Order: sequence, then C-alpha cells, then structure tokens
Amino acid sequence: MGINASEIFNTAIIQDSRTIEKYLIEEQIKSNNSPQVFFGLLLSHTKKISISKEIEYLKARVLELTYELKIFDLEDAPTLSNLSREYNRTKKTKKLEEAKSKAINYELFNEIVNRLWEQSISGSEAKPNPDNSEEEVPLINKFNTMPIEQVRSFFEPLVKTKNRDGQFWMTQENFEIFLRRSFLEEELPKPQIKIGRAGKGAVMKLFFEYYEFCITELISENNSKDRFIPLLKNAFKTELFDNLTNNSFQKRDSKHNWRM
Repeated sequence: MGINASEIFNTAIIQDSRTIEKYLIEEQIKSNNSPQVFFGLLLSHTKKISISKEIEYLKARVLELTYELKIFDLEDAPTLSNLSREYNRTKKTKKLEEAKSKAINYELFNEIVNRLWEQSISGSEAKPNPDNSEEEVPLINKFNTMPIEQVRSFFEPLVKTKNRDGQFWMTQENFEIFLRRSFLEEELPKPQIKIGRAGKGAVMKLFFEYYEFCITELISENNSKDRFIPLLKNAFKTELFDNLTNNSFQKRDSKHNWRM
C-alpha cells in the first residue's frame, strides 16, 4: 500500500520539533506498511524534493536575513524614519524566525527519516512510547542549549563521509562516545578518529561551522571561541589540535564538504 509522502512531510515539518518522530512512527503504524516500506517511501520523497539542497538554501537565507537585520543598527545605514525602520525590522525578524524554524525542522525530518529507515533495515523496530508508560528521560546537552538530536545530526557526517584516504572518519561506536563525552559530559576515554591526509583542516572546518551555526541561531548566550576551542581540543584521541588558539581556530580552506 502506498502512502501520501508529500502530505506526511508537509504535516511533519510544521509540528513542534519534539513531536516529529512520534508523529512519523504513528503514521507508519496507521499505514499498515512495514517500517522498511514506509520509511523507504519517505526517504525517496526527500530525495525527490532535494531536501539537502533545501536545507542548505534555508541556512543561507538565515545568514542573509541576519546580516540584513544588522544593517538597521549601522550608523551609516540608509536614512529611514523610525516608523519605517521598525516596520522593516519587524518584517525581517519574522522572516528570520520562520527561516530558522523551517531549517531546523527540515533537518530534523531528514535525520529522523534516515535513522528510522536504517533501524528498520537492521531489524530494530521503531515504536513510540505508550502514553501510559514511563517516559524515557531525555538526554540533555550540557555544552549549550542545542537539542542533542540536532547535535547528532550536525556531526553525523563524521560517520557518513570519508577522509582523503577513503576511510570513514569515525566508527559508530566511537561517534557515540564522542557525543556522550563532549556534550553529555560523561567520563569516557577519548574516541578514535581517522584524520587521514590533510584531515586536520577538514575537522577544524566542521567544528568552526558548528561555532558559526550556534552564533547565527543564538543557541546559547555565551558563544565565544574560548568555549568552542576546548570542545575540539578534547574531542578525540589525537594531539593535532593541542596548540589550537583563537587566531588559528578559523574556517579552513578545506575542500571537504560536510553537508553532502
């Protein structure tokens, strides 16, 4: 039995980000399709609408609107009456918030569908918590206010892309250790990472993109480099980043594309 993938997608992305996964699982159960078929069809839909490119566009739009808002605060900004200035600021602020929300929900939908489909293929059945059961305690990101599933989605290219030597940067096991050690502050040994040739710049680029994203999205109040540099220094079992400083922590000219 087929599903209306477009309708499910459009309904999911306007929901609260915390309920998207529950909604998708409930729709799968109602569809009478197996998890493999249901999430496989949704996965096909995301490829059809080029969701990865849409996410890139939305993130670029967020940066563009953020910059445009800053223009209003410049002394040499075009002369506007106070009323006109406030009107335009309000319009752009609304558009910015809409773009932020849409980008986050598109990315979460994409991450959730991919994960649930992979679970179904591996034989792990996706089940929502029954309403009358004890809810699982949510994992809290202790580094900043970004939801841990969004952190996972941001850094997941470490297990989905390969370094210049043709090796995946991290195994799934080491990736889970990285997340728990760096963002849940669990006392675990540093995980292994396969840097490969010229991989130092690529990894620094990934962490700098995370730093930029947190600034743009106002993820937390304190987004100084002083907090993000130790995050990279202590993330992996390597000495490559031990001498990292504010000046050297930059978006390196690496050709590695983390957002494929």
